[in-house]
Amino acid sequence: MKCLGWLLMGGISLTGCQRASERLPEQGPTQLPRIRAQGTSMPPPLRQDSILGVWPHFVGRFALADSLVLTHPLASNEADWLRDFGPIQATQDSATLSTDGLELRVDAQRPLVYQKAVPPEVRARFPAQRVLPVYVVNTSPSTKLLAGKDSWVFAIQEAQDRQGQWRPIESRGFDFCGNGHWLLKLKPRQLALFFVQQYAGPFATRLRVRLQNGESRYVSAPYPGHIREQQFLAPAEQVAQLRDNPAAINWLYYGAEPVAADSLEAQRE
Repeated sequence: MKCLGWLLMGGISLTGCQRASERLPEQGPTQLPRIRAQGTSMPPPLRQDSILGVWPHFVGRFALADSLVLTHPLASNEADWLRDFGPIQATQDSATLSTDGLELRVDAQRPLVYQKAVPPEVRARFPAQRVLPVYVVNTSPSTKLLAGKDSWVFAIQEAQDRQGQWRPIESRGFDFCGNGHWLLKLKPRQLALFFVQQYAGPFATRLRVRLQNGESRYVSAPYPGHIREQQFLAPAEQVAQLRDNPAAINWLYYGAEPVAADSLEAQRE
């Protein structure tokens, strides 16, 4: 039986017998569901000039099916959630309450429209976004856990540069407070859905999603896309963070190495 401790995300982690690991996509991907049409005009992809801080929107938990209706996620109760760093209460077998053993799948062929739910009078400040659906699927026979905070999950996108090296083009967005962390139980044949931004630019490359889920890290299979090469560049404040604390890579980019880390490492040598 695996041992489990306290849930601590952000600067804190899910402690236990299992150490952090990076899981590459497995063979035989799960068939992705179709999301029923939203009836909203599709905005253009985003053009971005540097690494963008993101909060990937968590939509909800659904049963694994051929199609999904975004407005009808599975109902949940308090027994399905572990919130705000409380002790994890293992019931019969604590090995079922782990963050590993999930599948991370991106549907890059069917972009969607995401409009942040805000009052009409401020909606102009939050324009609709062109996004890609990302699925975290539990095809195992055991209940698993998905970690998040408030209405988002801990994920970024990476892209291959001209040398074929994977570099982050997103970072974790600025976090205003330490509250709001949660773990959601994903039962067998259930999935969680979140969105990532779709970008535009002249540089054709491959992208992938990196998900930090407790002490487990997942990397999706690559998918084609376009970006601007400036998106590999970190903002000045992030460069300063990396200069002062190289371990900030684990917090800002979930272990992915930005271009700025190369030059900073050379300076230290």
